[in-house]
Parts: sequence; C-alpha cells; structure tokens
Amino acid sequence: MSNEFIVSLWIFGLISLFNIPLGFTIKKNKMVDIVSGYNNKRDDPCVVSKLLGDNLILMGALGLLITLIYFIIKDIVYVESYIIAMVSMILGILINYYIRWYNYRKDNKLKSSC
Repeated sequence: MSNEFIVSLWIFGLISLFNIPLGFTIKKNKMVDIVSGYNNKRDDPCVVSKLLGDNLILMGALGLLITLIYFIIKDIVYVESYIIAMVSMILGILINYYIRWYNYRKDNKLKSSC
C-alpha cells in the first residue's frame, strides 16, 4: 500500500468523521445561517436544517463505510478508484440536497417539523 493511499484514507476518513457531528448539530440547533443561499424570508429553517443535517450525517456515514471497505481491501484496489468513489459520493449527496431544496422552494410541499 502506497503512502498516498494511506494519506487519502486518513483525510477522507477524518472529513467523514467530522460531518456526522456537524450534521447532528445543524439538525438539532437549526443552524441554517451557515448554509449558502439560505433566505430567512423564503425558507423554513426547520426544513432546511433537517435537509442539510440528514445529508451531512448520510455523507459522513457513507464516507466512513467506504473508507473502512477500502481499508480492508487495500491490496486489491488503486488509490484513484477510492478517490473517485469518495468524490462521486460527495457530489451525489450534494446534488440530492440541492434538488430537494429546490423542490421545496418551488412547491413548498415539505411541512415544517418544528
């Protein structure tokens, strides 16, 4: 196993580990002010904090799972495939978040859970 693979495992693992408590904090304390594009007049803070919190928790859990899987099979795969898997997972979850937020803004179908 090369040094760059170990470094990428540590970096993505720590970022994933950081996302889980950040997601819980945003979801519990309704910290939507850190969200880019959030508008107090247009968006419900309960819905946006739930969307962002759930997606950050999911991103952290999947990131840790992918890191553990790649750590177990480290002799079989290349570092490029691991980085591609992590980046595509992150982009997929971010796209999911923004599509759901756009649909909420467009239709206002999501009910407030406060």
